[in-house]
Parts: sequence; structure tokens; C-alpha cells
Amino acid sequence: MNKPISRPITTQRAPAIIRRLPDPTWTGEKQESIIHPEFGGLTFITGFRGKGKSILTQTFDDVMNVVIIDLESKEENSVKEQFPEMGGYFPVLKEMARQYGSDYDLQTVYDRIIQIVDSMPNDRFTVLVVDNAQHLTDGAKHYIRSNPDIAKNRYGIVPQNLAENKYGAANAGANYLINNLYHTVMAKVKCLIVTFQLTTAWENNQPAFNKFKTTEVRMWHELSRLTIALTDPMVEHFPVPRGYVLKESYSQKKWDRENKRFTIIKRIPPALPTATPETIYGYLRDGWDRSNPRPGELVTALEISPFTPTFSNEQLFLAERMAKAQEKLGIKQGGEDE
Repeated sequence: MNKPISRPITTQRAPAIIRRLPDPTWTGEKQESIIHPEFGGLTFITGFRGKGKSILTQTFDDVMNVVIIDLESKEENSVKEQFPEMGGYFPVLKEMARQYGSDYDLQTVYDRIIQIVDSMPNDRFTVLVVDNAQHLTDGAKHYIRSNPDIAKNRYGIVPQNLAENKYGAANAGANYLINNLYHTVMAKVKCLIVTFQLTTAWENNQPAFNKFKTTEVRMWHELSRLTIALTDPMVEHFPVPRGYVLKESYSQKKWDRENKRFTIIKRIPPALPTATPETIYGYLRDGWDRSNPRPGELVTALEISPFTPTFSNEQLFLAERMAKAQEKLGIKQGGEDE
């Protein structure tokens, strides 16, 4: 039986790199940051293709403070043309193809990502982006499957379960590796931004109608402080996408001295009318007026239903409460008054 993760684990060294590209050369100086002081940790961004995930990830801070590990490489030309001064940009899959042709695997990709992270100087950058992190996740699972002795001795994973793909053994091992990588990154930067594509969820051994999920490696969800699913833009904000807030941990806790208890003040609404860093930073700075929600800040059960495989029960309950409040306030879907 696989051992559960019950405590933070020490940073594991990257697996032995057999085929190694040259270490990155880091230049430039850290610029004054625009990131809100309370924003940090892991931000998880998901959505269908074409919704603006990659564009969003590039704008959380001064580009000289940002490093992007691009695992899709579709943005390579535009990034280099628009942001030639970016702190670091690594189209890893293209790097692999240029160096090795088609003769590389997920282990090589994973090793390159670890190499980039290990070489980053401490406190030189504020943001590391991994776009699309599914390739990193698959590489972590490949490493676990390829090293059953390490998986057993370090993480208590039964080799037979790995060989027979039982009980999510590779996912369990990937949880450890992702947790290790996260803590390594957070020792170097303020924010880790990852993106994942939405994929069709399965129920009863068949595709579920209008149900979607992200990664099955739960460590990403556990570590995330803010999870956003990008969706179609509101007409008045086109082409900037709207964002459903699937998870957030930026609420303020205040001591109510008169009633001798803590009160929790939610600062980010169930949806972002415009899914931009400026909008997020604005809510952290000014808070959210839940008694007078603005157009696009609330969601309905119908809107969030396709994302239920990613939502927790508590988040669904909150979203449904917000939907009922929306009905009481007479606000239509999309934010128009009755």
C-alpha cells in the first residue's frame, strides 16, 4: 500500500541527467515588482485552448522578473518579439527537438526542467511560469515508473503496483516529486504559475457529458493558493477572458474582540469579470463588496457544473450560495440588472 503524504518532505535532487543541455546563462537585474505583497505561492490556471492562459501567465510582473518554461512552444515567436528583455524563456520541447530530433522522452524533458530550476539564482526573479505543466507531470510519473527501486525506498511505493499500474502508484510518486519541486522553486521566486488544459472527465468507464477536469495529480491542487478556470469574455470586456475562481486562500481573518471570535473576510469573488493580474491585485488591495457584487463577479450552478470534477464540495456549496444571493439581488446571469 502506498504511503500517504503527511508532512513536507525534503528537497530531492533531480534524477541523474544522462543527456544534458548547457546550463542557462542568467543576465539582467531584478526590477521593481508590481506584484501585490500578499500574492504568492502557486497559482493554477486552466481552461480550454484559446482562452488566453499563456497570455495571462506572462503579465504577473515586470517581464524582466519573469521566467517562462514553455512546454507547448506555440508562443515562442510572439514572446521573443514582444518581450525580448524577458528574464528567461525556455521552449523546452523545441530545445529537445533541436538537440535530439525525435530521440527524446519524458524523462529528458523532466530533467531539463529540473536543470533550469536548479540553475536559477535565488531572489533574482519573482515569477516562474510552467506552461503547460501536464508535460512536467507526465515526466515526473515517467521518472517514478522508470525507477521502481527509488520509488520504493524513498516513497514507499510498491514496485508491483507500478508495474501493473495499480492504485495510482505513479501518481502517488509524482505527488512527492511535484511537492519537492514546488519547495525548490519557492526558495527562489515569489510566485509559481502553472497552466493545465481542461480534458473530458470520465464516469462509469465512459466520457462524461459536459464534465471536465484538469490533472489527476492532486498535489497541484493541494498546493494551489488560487485556481482559475478561464472562460468566454463578457461583452463589455472583450477580448479579456472571465475567470471562475475554483479555489482561493486569500481571505482575511480578523479578531472580533466584542464577540470573542475570528471573522473571515472573503476578498476574491467567485468569478473575475476580467481574469488579469491587475484585477486580482485590485481585489487583494480593496477587497470584494459581496453585498453589492459587480457584473460578472457571481456564478450560477449551471456555469460551474462542467467543472465539478475539479471543484471541492465546499467550493460548490459556496458557489451555490453565491448563486442564490445573486437571484435575491435581482442580478441576471452575465451581470445585467433585472
